[in-house]
Amino acid sequence: MDIMRIRKIWKKATAAIMLTGVIMFGITGCGSEGSGISENGNKTSNVKAAKAADNGELKTFRIGAGGTDGNESMELGNLAYDSGILEEELNKVGYTVEVIAFGTGGPEINAALASGDIDAAILGDFPTFTSKSNGIDTTVVALTNSANQYGIVVSEDIKEPKDLEGKKVIVPTGTVAQYYWEKFIEANSLDESKIEIINAASDAVSLLQTGDADGYAITKYIAAYYEETGIGKVLESDAEVNGSTTFVFEVKSDILKENEELGTAINKALIRSYERAATNHDEMFEALKSDNISETAWKTSYSFDETLSFLSPEITDDILKYYSDLNEWLYSHSIITEKVDVDSFFDTSYYAKAKDELKNS
Repeated sequence: MDIMRIRKIWKKATAAIMLTGVIMFGITGCGSEGSGISENGNKTSNVKAAKAADNGELKTFRIGAGGTDGNESMELGNLAYDSGILEEELNKVGYTVEVIAFGTGGPEINAALASGDIDAAILGDFPTFTSKSNGIDTTVVALTNSANQYGIVVSEDIKEPKDLEGKKVIVPTGTVAQYYWEKFIEANSLDESKIEIINAASDAVSLLQTGDADGYAITKYIAAYYEETGIGKVLESDAEVNGSTTFVFEVKSDILKENEELGTAINKALIRSYERAATNHDEMFEALKSDNISETAWKTSYSFDETLSFLSPEITDDILKYYSDLNEWLYSHSIITEKVDVDSFFDTSYYAKAKDELKNS
């Protein structure tokens, strides 16, 4: 039985996932502390590695991710993990992989990083900047999505963006949804003074269903899920909204210093997974889907670029410019109290080395 099938069987066995946790993860781009159990031993590729770890041959590399056990949201990291490629590359440099699921928001993942309960995390860039600003010493070594998409779920009577004026829209303050919403307003030349903003999250769906809200700014794959289930529809806009964010792979800086090959090994795994995703989209979507978020919802979220080029782990100059701008946005909105040194926070050398080593292997 192959690894992908084993993992999907495990996902079905953990079908009692709370959708509220998924929704909160979609808003914040991260997860909550201690809500999951590692499924390391359930992957055939990990059995030998786990035994080796017990014998002291390999160190356990603990990665925090949002979601619930068996339903983690790691973007390209899902394929790298499900396929065993991440395990394979990290075995080569002395580690076995353990993914720990966190069910709700970014503060818990950041707390786990601060306490040393995890060694790394795959999550959205907002909580990553927050943790770095608060003094948690991590380094971003790669991306798992450079263009995470968002959307507005609306009631049936909203036909175009202009119809939102005079209405109520749920926009959770201090989140990626707020960042996207501001870009959406600007792109569509809306008068925000004519729109009532509701700062809500856990009760957002009920507000939509009762008519107490007319729209909800949310992660695109969750927006697509809402449309599938009849909660609302995704509002289409002809305007180009440059409001995407990123998913990153961050590692505790002291661990990277202990083993200089670790960052390169992570990038090798992600590069190989990206090349695999580019040629086999179905496998990528199979790795992403969960008991709540369907393959169709993920395809809708990813449909803006059918090549899946945004899944490349490379931290490009354009992405670094985005991070500089985001740094200023977060500071100006008092989401972070100290600006982050972007140049030292994002290390592009690991990708370059991994690309070179794979080319010459």
